[in-house]
Amino acid sequence: MDGPQQRLGAACPPNSAFYICPNQPSGFLGCCGIDPCGSGDGTCPWERLASATFNASAYDLIPAQGCMDAGSQWYTCAYTTPPFMGCCVENACAKGGGCAQELVRAARLSGRPEAARAFTLGWRGAATVEKSGEASAAGKTNTTREGEAAEGQMGSGVVAGIVAGSVIGGVAVFALLMLWWRGRAKRMGRGQGSETATESSFVQSVPRGCARGCGCYRDSMRRQEPLKPVDAPYLRSKAAFGHEGQDAWLSRALPPRPIDAVELEDATTRHR
Repeated sequence: MDGPQQRLGAACPPNSAFYICPNQPSGFLGCCGIDPCGSGDGTCPWERLASATFNASAYDLIPAQGCMDAGSQWYTCAYTTPPFMGCCVENACAKGGGCAQELVRAARLSGRPEAARAFTLGWRGAATVEKSGEASAAGKTNTTREGEAAEGQMGSGVVAGIVAGSVIGGVAVFALLMLWWRGRAKRMGRGQGSETATESSFVQSVPRGCARGCGCYRDSMRRQEPLKPVDAPYLRSKAAFGHEGQDAWLSRALPPRPIDAVELEDATTRHR
């Protein structure tokens, strides 16, 4: 489980470290230039005290703790530069820079277990704690490098995704255009074929010599009259009429011819 350095971002200036002494009567809490947990009374000399800072985003996780000096008070200031937590003689949150070094006082764990637990939870002892300033700087550097690497990977991934999406979209649009063009070409080919067939059949049905087309053809059809039966009596046989009928027909069909005088004379001569 993470200790207060990782969970709260507790850190100290150079040449000091963050200590918690829960097993000492003093219950020291804060930054010190020496290990107060190893001293007899578990306190940090005034000249070795240092201001403690924290991660401002963990402000709600830090309850008020106690102070060893009755003239000081615990402050948790998220909006100072840097954020300040600890005991100060004056209001450390009222100034942008926190508590001045000469006004910092030693802090101790709260007498309420639930409040003290915010710092003691995950605490592994002073022997495992590195210099908070160096640890904080190293952690910040590693975090920055990891963040830059993650941003670089994210940027490369986003660019690759955009390129791939653009290529796929272009191929899809091209395929749709090709399908549309082929369908249109087929429809146009079918329409031209039907028009050609209709025109050729119509031209063949128009009589030759009719240069005006359909109107001429219809006029020629109207001008034609049905054929009437031809009466050809000369083709009829004698059997159909008989002798009397044939003589009557001949008398009607052939006009009378005058008889020449020569024929009469020859006839008279013959009778003599």
